[in-house]
This record gives sequence, structure tokens and C-alpha cells, in this order.
Amino acid sequence: MTRLTVSVIIPTYNAAAFLPAALDSVTTQTRPPDEIIIVDDGSTDDTPKLLAGRPEVTVIRQDNAGPSAARNVGVAHATSDLVAFLDADCVWYPGKLERQVAVHEGDDPVDYSFTELEEQIADGFEAPWWSLERQQPESPTHKVSVPSLVMRRSTFHELGGFNEALRAGEDTDFLARARVSPFREARIAEVMGASLVHGGNLSANRERIAVDLPRALHAALRNRKHRSVGSGDVMGEPDDDAAGADEPMLVRLYRRQSYAFVTVDVPEAPEGN
Repeated sequence: MTRLTVSVIIPTYNAAAFLPAALDSVTTQTRPPDEIIIVDDGSTDDTPKLLAGRPEVTVIRQDNAGPSAARNVGVAHATSDLVAFLDADCVWYPGKLERQVAVHEGDDPVDYSFTELEEQIADGFEAPWWSLERQQPESPTHKVSVPSLVMRRSTFHELGGFNEALRAGEDTDFLARARVSPFREARIAEVMGASLVHGGNLSANRERIAVDLPRALHAALRNRKHRSVGSGDVMGEPDDDAAGADEPMLVRLYRRQSYAFVTVDVPEAPEGN
């Protein structure tokens, strides 16, 4: 069995309050990564000072360009076989990386993999409209999520990376492309990480959601249709399990889009148009 190397990519923007916990959850993994790359996307808080005390981390600084650009830059600097993504306000639970790397190194290796991810509500912060607790209380975990994603670096490049024109919904756009590709996917049905819900989440930016999420939703629905048609058996019947696996993600995305549109003031068109 060939041992695969792993690079962890963490984009961060003004997340100094959360970044230490994210980093500690990586460095204490039972299967340590081969390199950790943090892309500081123009932070103006104490992030640079904090990272100066973490010599085990490769730090790349850039002007603010959004999470897509930051992740793409991180992968461009990575040297490992696999890339594992984590957000600055998320944590991995012990054993997470070991479990996923084993799936990639096994006798029937895959190209990318996920674990489930739960949400944690920050102290003193009420669950917002976009949280899983409010959107899908019957199943409050992310089944498919970028902060739990491990992927072959070559696969990432073949998929074209994250869409840098999107600052919201970029994860759905990327994952939709991955899931209709010929690349092999594996999902570990265990909660092996958490994302923190707080006032600074990008998901709380209704104005940005109103602009970007309709584009991501359109792409996800288009790709889901292709997956349903293309993933059936030899008689051409759709694979309901494969197509339906995306349903919670798409429902949540639709709800976010709808909420954003009804809560954001849209300028009236000038008379005569």
C-alpha cells in the first residue's frame, strides 16, 4: 500500500478568535498532515501575530479576495498527494484525517471523501435562519461539506478549483461539479468535525447571498439533473439514491436564496426601463 501525503488548506479572514482551535484540531490528529497551509485573506485583526508563533504552519498572505481564491492559492502551493480543507471557524475531531486517508490508500481507493460535520452555536448567539438547526432540524448535520473534504490534488486541478467569482455558494458550486464528474466519492457516515455558528459567518451576509447563491443554485440543480440521468443502470433508469443524496443541500440552498431575496432591499428600476 502506497502512503499518501496530505496538505491541509485553511483560508482565514479576521478569524483570530477561532483559528487556534482549528489549528490545534489539525496538529493533534492521530494521522498528522505532512504540511499545513494557511492563506490569510487580508486579515486586519491579530491573525498575523497569532500565526507568527506557529512555526509548523506555512503562511501565505494576500489582499482580500474571498474564500474561493484563498483555497485555490493554498492548493497551488501544496505539494502533497491529497488536500484536506478546513475553515478557520471549524474543527476536526480526533481520528478524522486518519479515517479518510485510509479510504484513499485502501485496496479500492477513491478520489475524494467526506465525513459528516455538525454545527456548534457560539455562546450567547441564537441559532440564525441559515443554521442547520433551523433549516433541517430533522437531520442537523452536513453530509457533504468542504471543511470535511479530502481530495486528490490532481482531482482538484482537473475540476478547475473553486469559482473565484463567488463569495457565497462557492462550496455548493464546487461540490456539484465534483459529484457529476467521473471521480469516485466516499462518504463516512460519522460526525467527525464541527463548524461554529457565530455573527461573522459568511452565510450571514444576506446581500452577498442574494447575489451569488442564485448562480450556485442554478449550477447545482443543473448538475443534479445530469447526475440523475447519467448515474442510472444500463436501462437508463435514474439512480434515486445518488440523485436524492443532494436533496438536503439543495433544499437548504433554496431556502437561503429565498430568505435573502425577501430580506434584502432591491433598488427600484429607473422609470422608463
